[in-house]
Amino acid sequence: MESAVEDGKLGFPHLDNLRWRVDVTLSSNSLSRILQKSILMEMTLSNGTVRSFEVQQEQFHELRHAVARSLLEMEALEPKLELVAEMERRVERQTAVVQADSLLKKSGFVGGRGG
Repeated sequence: MESAVEDGKLGFPHLDNLRWRVDVTLSSNSLSRILQKSILMEMTLSNGTVRSFEVQQEQFHELRHAVARSLLEMEALEPKLELVAEMERRVERQTAVVQADSLLKKSGFVGGRGG
């Protein structure tokens, strides 16, 4: 399954394209002047799906701050993930050594590793 994820066969689609625009409503029938801003976005995903949505200015700022926070958290996690990967490699190497010692002992090399 790991190789399928690495090959891109499993997982979530990624963002291929993002189009956006800002609309400003200057007035409406009931109010003479309102100056309401909204952001319209259209996302095209790698699987061909197109999603469009509109958010008001305040919602856009919340989204922007949430994305910035998430990026900072991901940056903080990256060194920890690298450490975990290094520990996994060490465990794999140690497991290989133990298995080799076991095979040597079964083959009649009493001390393992040439001992």
